[in-house]
Amino acid sequence: MSTIYTELSQEPSKENAKNFDMKYALSALYLWLLFGYLSSMTGCDLQRWMMNNQFFRHLVGIIAFFLLFTVLDTENHINIGSIVLKTFVVYFVFILMTKSKWYFSIPTLLLLVVDQGLKYQATYLEKEKKSHKNIDRIRNYIDKLFIVLVVVGFIFYGIRQYETYGNNFSFTQLLFSNKCRL
Repeated sequence: MSTIYTELSQEPSKENAKNFDMKYALSALYLWLLFGYLSSMTGCDLQRWMMNNQFFRHLVGIIAFFLLFTVLDTENHINIGSIVLKTFVVYFVFILMTKSKWYFSIPTLLLLVVDQGLKYQATYLEKEKKSHKNIDRIRNYIDKLFIVLVVVGFIFYGIRQYETYGNNFSFTQLLFSNKCRL
């Protein structure tokens, strides 16, 4: 998975520099989630399906990723198959991110904020025709730390769920359910 993540998030050449950026997509997702409080404005049937059908909820999530982070990003220069694959990979990383305790989630979110700030600064420096190699190096370290936090956070959460539910533990339920104990 680390290889796929690296391919998705790095910008190996000027030609590919405008391709899909996973951290941008995930940052945009959290912005989208904040706007999710407006979801009560959708039709009642859709709201009911979203609340009662896990498959439909995930289908809507994948469609939303596809529309918000791939199709609407006109700077992508890759074929549709790659966009679909990357949509599923980013959605999977998002699912992993949502399956961790706060002490993994908050640092992950903070890394996304720092990374996107650095990306903005690098873009500014590039327009000013100044070097941003140090920023790129820092973002590379952030990439690695980000994936470690997501994977380790998911593993710790999975172990905790297994210890809590014992024989009733379900990996599918772990990945695709969104019910929280309050």
